[in-house]
Amino acid sequence: MARLRRLHQKHRQARRAAWAQLRARPMAHGFALALLALALLALLLLRSGLDQFRHLGEPLAGTRTLNLFLAPAVDAAAATALARELAADGRVAAVDAISPAQGLAELGHVAGSAEVLAALPDNPLPWLLAVEPVDRAAGAALAADWRSRAEVELLADEHDWQQRADAVLRAARAAMLALALLVALAVLLLAAGTVRTLRLEGAAERALQRVFGASEADLRRPYLYLGLAYGLLAGLLAVALALALQLWLQPALAALYQALGLAPATRFDPWLLATPLLAALLGAAGARLACLFEPDLEAGA
Repeated sequence: MARLRRLHQKHRQARRAAWAQLRARPMAHGFALALLALALLALLLLRSGLDQFRHLGEPLAGTRTLNLFLAPAVDAAAATALARELAADGRVAAVDAISPAQGLAELGHVAGSAEVLAALPDNPLPWLLAVEPVDRAAGAALAADWRSRAEVELLADEHDWQQRADAVLRAARAAMLALALLVALAVLLLAAGTVRTLRLEGAAERALQRVFGASEADLRRPYLYLGLAYGLLAGLLAVALALALQLWLQPALAALYQALGLAPATRFDPWLLATPLLAALLGAAGARLACLFEPDLEAGA
């Protein structure tokens, strides 16, 4: 029990020594912490951006609409017959036949299109069949069956956009992973460099402490707490900045979601809680790394 009390007292003294080091040079440590916090902030913002992009793409993931643009030779009777054929297919949930006149009327609502449409000698639009499959597998099968039909001039599949969005997300996740590794390395090296500098400056003081019976663990412990404090403070600063930016951008994002008919993303990002803890561990690991790579500083002091 007495041994545990002594160990607890040594750890408390080490924490006090670490905070004293931070208070002794607030400007120098402050610049380093700000740089580290900005690197962590970039990682948090990239992750938040990926979440927002994925949320915007959820409507595409849930549905797969097929737009069948019929050949110009297909008239109203033939288009209606094709619509009935599709409606009778068990893989189709709904089908809507849009005539050239209806398509031209919808284009007329687009800003600046009235003059262009008025200059056309006749209606160039074909019949359009908007098909909603029962699921994505059914959509893939329908697209394969109808793409080669002679009556279909062009088949536009919204699943193609989903595939492109998925490819962008995969590339962005790979970039985020690479950035996370670089930021982790930056935390590690920054803590290691800071601790190494402080160890060089305090070599004489540690030599005196060793004369009075301090062990190598006692001499190393304040630096480990200093590295931990570096990571923790930088992580907390990065989270505070990320929350402030999210609050600032919230009205713009809400307007975007409203324009697209989507509910705002309200899921809490667990990385906001994990970032300070992981940064603190990386800071302590960097301090330990500095102590390992400078084993002879204290012995030669």
